[in-house]
Amino acid sequence: MKGHLKIGKFVPNYGLRLDDHTAFIRTYTGFSPEGGRPELTGLEAGISPGPVMVSGGVFNAQDGFGGTAGSEKAYLGRAEGIFGIAKDVSVGIGADVFHRQQATGSVTLYGGFGSFSIGKLTILGEGDLVRSRYTARTQTGVLVYGEADYTIVDGVDVLVAYDFYDPDKDIKSGTLSRYSVGVGFIPFGGVEVRPIYRIIQEDPVNAKNNELHVLFHIYL
Repeated sequence: MKGHLKIGKFVPNYGLRLDDHTAFIRTYTGFSPEGGRPELTGLEAGISPGPVMVSGGVFNAQDGFGGTAGSEKAYLGRAEGIFGIAKDVSVGIGADVFHRQQATGSVTLYGGFGSFSIGKLTILGEGDLVRSRYTARTQTGVLVYGEADYTIVDGVDVLVAYDFYDPDKDIKSGTLSRYSVGVGFIPFGGVEVRPIYRIIQEDPVNAKNNELHVLFHIYL
């Protein structure tokens, strides 16, 4: 059934695996190297009967990277599929859950993601709930990501993206939004240069901290 088994130290397969590690759906879920080492030691298995893939995993909740890791565990469940509905038209949809036990409580991620592609246009997005349970209280955060990409000519793409993060949906302020516009250039095979300008908005106090990122990708 086109199954797979993965054992070792790796990043759990949660959400959209974007190549931009600064995306909020990566940094605020703990799966980005921007905030430290996101890899966990564990086992992940899946089957892919047709266009649908179902997978799950069990991991050490914390890895010591040379020290002791502790006994707490983390668990992953995921289901997804990509379906061709017409010529040059496809739709993807999926959902996953990741539960990480901690010494002071637990964090559970509930996510859904999807994509739509027609010709040279691709739209993708993800939404997550981050539920943190502590002894005295429970806090639920919200993450949203959306992106649209269009190929102008071979080797030149334009993209627009939106990031949103609310660390506690029960508090009216404290949200963070980011709007991105960029162009991806592939001057020759295996190399990409992608300048991106980002407008960042904080609530209730908006700082002057817009960013210009230039990403370099080398594909071997």
